[in-house]
Formats: sequence, structure tokens, C-alpha cells
Amino acid sequence: MADAHTTEMRDKMKLPESVKIGIHRYSIRVGHEMDGWGHVSHNDKVITISDNMVESEKANTLLEEIGHTCFQMTGVSRLKEMPDNWQDVCLGSLCDWLLHVLRENPGVTEYLLKAGEGKTALEKVMA
Repeated sequence: MADAHTTEMRDKMKLPESVKIGIHRYSIRVGHEMDGWGHVSHNDKVITISDNMVESEKANTLLEEIGHTCFQMTGVSRLKEMPDNWQDVCLGSLCDWLLHVLRENPGVTEYLLKAGEGKTALEKVMA
């Protein structure tokens, strides 16, 4: 059970300003009146997160957009034909990148772990 101080800290957490993914630094912005919860512009190196969510959903969406970016960097999405072990190839490549991002960005990792005390959309569905 979270104490009042912990709950207050989680509610006050703000999205990080940027995240380093590979050799690139992506700005993190809040979007208003977006279609969807998040978006990545690989050309502009910008991750946009909708402001129409609680912090736990923003954290989940940020991690998903980081995942999309890592997946793009693996090159797997450019394969002409998927190998028989495509799930292993995808997960192995993606996990390498995600672990790298989490290690290189302790502020982002802290935000992802501590933002919001509410349940994510997936947790609500699974309840």
C-alpha cells in the first residue's frame, strides 16, 4: 500500500524531456487532441504522448513508443520474408535495444517504474 507521500510523488511526476535510443536523442512532447495515445516521428526524432491519460497510461504509452523505435532500429521490419523463427529474432533484437535504452536513461526508467498509481488500460481489462 502506497503512503500519502509516495502517492503525491507519483501524481506529480512529469514526462522526461528526452530519451536516448541508440545514437539518437528523441524529444518527448505532450500532444493535445491527438488521434491515439502516442506517436513517433523517426525523421524529426520526436515521441509525442497524448495528454488525455493518467500518468500510468502515459508511462505505458511512452514505453510502447520506445519499443516501436527500438523495433525500427533493429531492421527486422525491413526483412522481405520473415524467417521461421521470426518471434525469436524480433524479441531478441527488441530486448537488446530496450535494455540499452533503460540503462542509458535512468530518469526515463525511474519515470516508467514510478509514474501514476492507477492501473494501466491493460491492467483494467485483465482485472
